[in-house]
Amino acid sequence: MATTPAVCESCKAGYYLDERGKTSVVDCKRCHKGRYQPGLSAPSLDACIKCENGTYADTDTNIDSSFCKDCSRGRYGDERGMTKDIGTLSDPLDCKACGLGRFGPDIGVGRISGCIRCAAGKFLDVLGQYADSSCKDCPAGKFGTVAGTMSNAGTYVLINADADSDDESAEKNERVWTLDKLIGTFSADESCQPCYRGRYSSVPGISSPNLCVACSAGKYQDEFEQLNAGACESCPPGAFINETGAKSSLDCESCRPGRFISAKSIGNGPVVCGDCQSGRFQNLRGEIECKFCPTGYFGSESGKSRCYECLNGKFQSTMDSINCVDCPAGRFGDETGLKCAQFCISQCKACDAGRFGEEAGVVDLSKCLPCSMGRYSDVTGRDDQDDCKKCRVGFFNPRVGSNQESFCLPCGIGRYADETGRFSATLGCKACPLGRYADESGNGIIDRCKLCVAGLVGLSR
Repeated sequence: MATTPAVCESCKAGYYLDERGKTSVVDCKRCHKGRYQPGLSAPSLDACIKCENGTYADTDTNIDSSFCKDCSRGRYGDERGMTKDIGTLSDPLDCKACGLGRFGPDIGVGRISGCIRCAAGKFLDVLGQYADSSCKDCPAGKFGTVAGTMSNAGTYVLINADADSDDESAEKNERVWTLDKLIGTFSADESCQPCYRGRYSSVPGISSPNLCVACSAGKYQDEFEQLNAGACESCPPGAFINETGAKSSLDCESCRPGRFISAKSIGNGPVVCGDCQSGRFQNLRGEIECKFCPTGYFGSESGKSRCYECLNGKFQSTMDSINCVDCPAGRFGDETGLKCAQFCISQCKACDAGRFGEEAGVVDLSKCLPCSMGRYSDVTGRDDQDDCKKCRVGFFNPRVGSNQESFCLPCGIGRYADETGRFSATLGCKACPLGRYADESGNGIIDRCKLCVAGLVGLSR
C-alpha cells in the first residue's frame, strides 16, 4: 500500500522554531513579549521583531506591530523590545518613568529628552509626571537656578573659611551646602536653594539669587531663607556701612571676609567695600587689600573668603590663579593641591617605567597603560605607545608592561627575527628555512641561519 510523503508545515505568525527535525506545530515556540512576527516559518527568536523605542508589548505571539502599545505619558522607552508600561523601577524592559525634575506630556516617547525639564525656579520631586502643572514653584525665600530642579530639600550652613584654624571663636562666613542623607544626594543646583544671608524674597518661583532682594544700606540679615524686609535688622548705633546686603552686624562696622576697603570718606564717613577679584581672597575683616591664592589653589569667583585646592588630576604652579591645569599626559595626580607638573615636591606623579599615559588630567596610576608585547620602557612619564621601545631584532617579548630591555628574550636556536618589536617565540621568531640551521640564539637576520655543509641535508625546522 502506497504511503503519503511527509510535508514540512510552517510555524504560523507569532511563533518561531529554532530546532530541526520537529514533528508537530505544537513544537513551535511563542515569540516573546515585546516582539511580534508577521510571517510564517520564523527560524529563530531573532526573527521575532522587537517593538520600537517608546512602545511595549505585554503579550506574546503577536503577529504585527499593532500589538506594540505606546509608553504612557510621563514615561519613555529608550530600548527596543519593552514588555511593560509600568513595572518595577529596576526592570530594563519596562517603560521608564520620567525622572525627577522632568515631565512627559506625550505618549510613545523613545528617549529621555522627550521628558521636559521643569523651568528654572520650579522643582519636581516625584517620578513619572506628565503635566507642566506638576512642576512646583520653589517657595518664597528660595530660588532655583537651573531647569530640571529635583528637590526642595537642603540648606546652607556656615563654616570657618580657614579650615586649618583651631580657633573655635573664629567667624564662620563660608557657606557649605548640606542635605539630609535620608532624602538623597542632590547638589545645590539640583535643589531649590535658600536666599543667601543679607537678602530675602516674598515671591515664589524665582530663578536667581540676585532676585532675592538685598537688605537696604544700614541694615543686615544673618539668616538664610528669609521672606521679607522685616527680617533685616538695623545696624547698631554708631555703626554704618554704605552697602546693601549686609550679612552680619559686623558688616556694619567693617568690610566682611571676601571683600576689602576700596575707599573711605574723609572723617567718619561710611566705608566703601569692594569684592576680592578672582584668584584672590580675604579671610579677615576690615582689610585694605586681598591676598593671592597660593600655588596648588585657585579662586574662580570674586568676593571669596578662601581659595580652593586643585582637584585630583590637576595642579597650579602660579599664585593668583582662577583655575587649575590638567596634569600632562604621562603623569597623574592622586592628591589635591598639587603645585607643579614635575620638578617640585608636590607634583603630578609620573607613569611608571613600562607604562605610558595618553590622557591629560588623570587621577591615578590605573590610567597609565602598559607597554604592549614586543616593547618595553625603562623611563618614567611616557605619554605615547611609541615611547615604548621595540625589542631589537633577534629578540621577542611576550609580556605587557615591561620596564627594562632584559624582558626581551632571544629567539631560540634554529630561529631568527629580522624585525623589531616581535612578541612570540614562534610567530615572531621565524624558523630557519630548509637547508639551513642556527646553533646560537638571538639571531637577527636570515644570514645567521647557516647552510648545511656538504654531505648533510636539512629536512625539518
